[in-house]
Amino acid sequence: MESEFKEPTLEILAKIKKSKEGDHTELKNYLIENEMGHMYHALCNKHILPDEPEVYHPILKKNEEVLRRISEQQTEDDGKNIKKERLEYLAKIGDLSSFLEESSDVGLTTSTKMDIVLCQIRLGMIFKDYSLIHDKINVGLKLSEKDCDWDRKNKFKVYYAFYNLLKSNYEQAADLFASSLATFQCSELYSYETAVNYTIFCGLLSFSRVQLHERVLKSTDVLEVKHHVNLAYDLAQSIYNCYYDKIFPCLIAFSSHFLDDIFIGDKIHFFINEIKIRSYNQLLESYSSIGLESMALTFGVSEEYLEADLGKFLVNERMKCVIDKVDKMVLVREVDETLYDRIGDKCEKIVNYIEREINK
Repeated sequence: MESEFKEPTLEILAKIKKSKEGDHTELKNYLIENEMGHMYHALCNKHILPDEPEVYHPILKKNEEVLRRISEQQTEDDGKNIKKERLEYLAKIGDLSSFLEESSDVGLTTSTKMDIVLCQIRLGMIFKDYSLIHDKINVGLKLSEKDCDWDRKNKFKVYYAFYNLLKSNYEQAADLFASSLATFQCSELYSYETAVNYTIFCGLLSFSRVQLHERVLKSTDVLEVKHHVNLAYDLAQSIYNCYYDKIFPCLIAFSSHFLDDIFIGDKIHFFINEIKIRSYNQLLESYSSIGLESMALTFGVSEEYLEADLGKFLVNERMKCVIDKVDKMVLVREVDETLYDRIGDKCEKIVNYIEREINK
């Protein structure tokens, strides 16, 4: 059964971002053309658009007229089709409060309930209502365990992967992204190519080298769009194949491209540091010691840059080495993995807390 409640899509977020930067034209035209009166009014209240009642009031009247016509339709069934049509329209125009209130009907099928939940999650993302997103993700988890059809279960897996990415739960996000590519049908969120890019992004932050090979580089789901995700793929390939002189150029190319990405742009600085740490530690696994000059040449950077970079990560106990500044050597040492894991867990909790506070 084909999914319903596909509007609004997250396409609008790019237009909202432009509007926040001062260019309102694209967002205004989009809302007017799609007759999204309630969305327009809500974004005015959030000071994302200038408050122009003369623009959105006529659209609100059109919205009310459409809702009236839907309610007056005659049908031979028990009215469920009219109910769904009304709910879909409320969602489309961005009338979040009415949509939430009227969608609590227990008479709907599990699959329709899942469609509604996924739509509510998208609306939560558009309105930055993180409490709503969290609540509906939990509802979706429960529905996916019931008699929900496989198409809806697979769609929810994509939403759950996306949710974990936004929360910086990269390990869980990577696993969900990778396992959902084969059945991806969520163009209302983003394109398939974007899903693959996010899979590689999360995989580079959490997959082991073996997993990176099996679940990314050899994945037929990734390979079929390899040329459209070449920046992410080339970075993953350079790390897996130990092409250390190519890692930094690939990392710069990927990071520069995704710095303005709506969903991972604010995570790029963290990503750069993590890829550096991963790459440095991967090289050091083959040595008990290595000269600073030799290691710098391997990565194609200056000795001064490498020493400063390693020093930054050594302070945070993220490197499996120490620097002998007298002999200009990098000495590999054993790491207390239990302590390392404990510190990592604490750091992740702090990062997640900060992100939640910023996004309130």
